[in-house]
Amino acid sequence: MKTRRLLCLAPLAAMAQEFPSRQIIIVVPFAPGSNSDITARLSREIISAVATPQFRERLVAQGAEMVAFEPAGAAAFLRAGDERWRPPVRALGITIAD
Repeated sequence: MKTRRLLCLAPLAAMAQEFPSRQIIIVVPFAPGSNSDITARLSREIISAVATPQFRERLVAQGAEMVAFEPAGAAAFLRAGDERWRPPVRALGITIAD
């Protein structure tokens, strides 16, 4: 019975080696140069630049640390910074001028 199953899968393995046998067209639902397209391209370039060892070495040399967050983690990080710095800023009377 096991032999039959393997023999049935043999044609699929042969087909997978030939795929794709013709050109595949991917349709992107956004126009070139649109906000979504520009954002995707910039994100791709930033991610590839940040992934280089030279970039990470420069950050460490400047005393910075790379930390990756999901949106919820980033929000918690910003909230913690706000809670930390709000009292001294208010105590000193610091305001933002227009």
